[in-house]
Amino acid sequence: MNTNSDRAIEFMLSWEKYLSEVPGDPGGKTIWGITSKYFPEIVAQLEKQTESESRGTAKSWYYQNVWLKNNCDHLPSPLDIFHFDSCVNPGPGAASEIMAHSGNDPLRYLLLRINYYKKRAEVSDSAKQSFRGWVNRVIQLFILYG
Repeated sequence: MNTNSDRAIEFMLSWEKYLSEVPGDPGGKTIWGITSKYFPEIVAQLEKQTESESRGTAKSWYYQNVWLKNNCDHLPSPLDIFHFDSCVNPGPGAASEIMAHSGNDPLRYLLLRINYYKKRAEVSDSAKQSFRGWVNRVIQLFILYG
């Protein structure tokens, strides 16, 4: 892993934490931000490990399945970190759309991400409940890496 992949993964893990089972969360049980709905095999593996072991497994999984698969290693800094985090939340489809409209401008990228969350919160009660946390996450990205 390179320095920015380490930074990006550590930042994301500071937000995703170990275990989440929020009622109404469409992803279901989540460990380190990895949802059982989309990735049941890795979540089952993580459940069998201690929290510390699962963190290491999750870091390797994120490097292979998010950082590399979304070409974060080919983006300039800090756009690589911003895009990686967006591939996790709100997800790779939204992250690709945000990237396509950002003009590779890191500040514009983050503002488009906030706008994406705003639009979701306008139509979904669960997104409305998460909106403040999502925006705080983007603000922290900008403060640390922008």
